[in-house]
Amino acid sequence: MSITSDRVAGFCSIFFGLVLLFWLTPFATETVDYGWMRPKTLPDILAWILIFAGSALAGVPSEPAGTNFLLFGKAVTYFVLIVLGLFAIAHFGYLLVAPLLALAIMLLLGERRWFWLFTGAALVPAAIWFFIEILLSRPLP
Repeated sequence: MSITSDRVAGFCSIFFGLVLLFWLTPFATETVDYGWMRPKTLPDILAWILIFAGSALAGVPSEPAGTNFLLFGKAVTYFVLIVLGLFAIAHFGYLLVAPLLALAIMLLLGERRWFWLFTGAALVPAAIWFFIEILLSRPLP
């Protein structure tokens, strides 16, 4: 089995899924006796998705590719944007920052269709807020 960027990304996804499943979720969620969905349900589902998707990515042979510095620069920009967005959410709140962060990410990824920009910047953060605040009765920052 040759080491390609796809395999490395797959193994990283498996690793982060396992960290989420066995360390981060148990550490960051509390056990409650109310509500129809427990706080660790969604993070556990997402961790399993990461593990299965990473396994598929690591297991599928792919062709080695050359280095694309433009793509690497976009990835670094994306990472910096996420870190700054998380910092801003912690200081200014989810409802103010999440739509702007979602819009910036979609524009960085090249989305230009107004319908999808609106859906991603307004409806998706609103749905996340609804699931977390209303259904799970958990506060967002």
